[in-house]
Amino acid sequence: MNPLFSVILPNQRYGDLQASDVDALHQVLVEKIESHELMPLTDVDVAGTSFVFQVPTQAMGSYVLFLGLGLCRSWEWLSLAWNERERAEVVLISRYLPQSLSVKSDTNEKQRNAYLRRLLDFEVHDLTGGMLLCRRDVLSGFAPTRQDALMWTELLVHAYAQGYRIAELPLPTTCRLVREKKRTTFSRRQFAATLWRLWLLRNSIQCADYDARAFNSRIPFQRAWQRARYAAVMRLIPPHARTLDIGCGSSKILASLPEASVGLDIQLNKLRFARRYGRALANGDTFRLPFAAQSFDCVLSSQVIEHLPADDSVFDEMVRVLRPEGRLIIGTPDYHSLWPVIERLYSFFAPNAYADEHITHYYPTLLRQKLRALGFRLEASTYVFGAEWVGMFRREPRVFGSSEES
Repeated sequence: MNPLFSVILPNQRYGDLQASDVDALHQVLVEKIESHELMPLTDVDVAGTSFVFQVPTQAMGSYVLFLGLGLCRSWEWLSLAWNERERAEVVLISRYLPQSLSVKSDTNEKQRNAYLRRLLDFEVHDLTGGMLLCRRDVLSGFAPTRQDALMWTELLVHAYAQGYRIAELPLPTTCRLVREKKRTTFSRRQFAATLWRLWLLRNSIQCADYDARAFNSRIPFQRAWQRARYAAVMRLIPPHARTLDIGCGSSKILASLPEASVGLDIQLNKLRFARRYGRALANGDTFRLPFAAQSFDCVLSSQVIEHLPADDSVFDEMVRVLRPEGRLIIGTPDYHSLWPVIERLYSFFAPNAYADEHITHYYPTLLRQKLRALGFRLEASTYVFGAEWVGMFRREPRVFGSSEES
């Protein structure tokens, strides 16, 4: 047992912490009741700096523990959180899970949490509690704007947007809070401004689960489009084929590919989220695929090439890693269809979505020409709502003329 705990937790019995088996936890921060500032328990009598500056400079270990609800008389919850750390980068002790001990809490706060959960389309029940264990690297790039209960909401949304896993555990029945403090009140304007920022992040392409959420979107048209695309692509994927999904993002397509398939994306947060799909993942550049030649039975590029500069090497790389009898499946908006009109409407109603990132415009005739030059022919194609084109290409069969045979 690390003797440091006898210093930073002077009011807790050594045996309790030894039973918790938290030897690798080197830093504990606690929220001050009056100012809601965070500081190490060793410095609890010293005026601390704000959360923004405290964590990067003073967190010494791989994990950081935050205590925002007041110290518990029993440390059973700490043992539970520590044992869960391999399953999730953020482990939250929740007051509002159905299995949680009923804690006397402000009714407005309970209602606020329910509202936040629905507005942000979040799976977490307790978004303002602040009793959590998190891996230190989760805090990279985190710059909260609040120093009240909404700071915890910002932290959780940041972690989820970066693709980190959040495990929410019920507050054990043996755990009694030393005191339940009154949370900081804030004006409706402050509340609305913070929620607007968080809502924009949750619904932007920067959020790790953007593609996954679109599949189950509350917007009927978006949900129907995503599911029509999914069906169009999956009809062309051969069963049991080792498939490379280029620019996989957090799409549900990756989850449905054969088990030996690989998802590639340049954005690490999307790959972190995609871990739940149980497929091999790779971080790499579409123009320089990190795979040996002829590695895959099928190569899929769905809604990717329009985001890339016009450079034919992207097609060369797809062909290089494809086996001779393999399938090449490409999906992209058809700019000789109604898509330009749809794109204008899309960018108006969803300004944080993908529309503005479409920098290269393709259409089926152009793609057929490019792939024909590489020895491929179009074997099947379909449309998603008459605007998004999906085509499946195979290598042209070799034809031996009389001169070659002689």
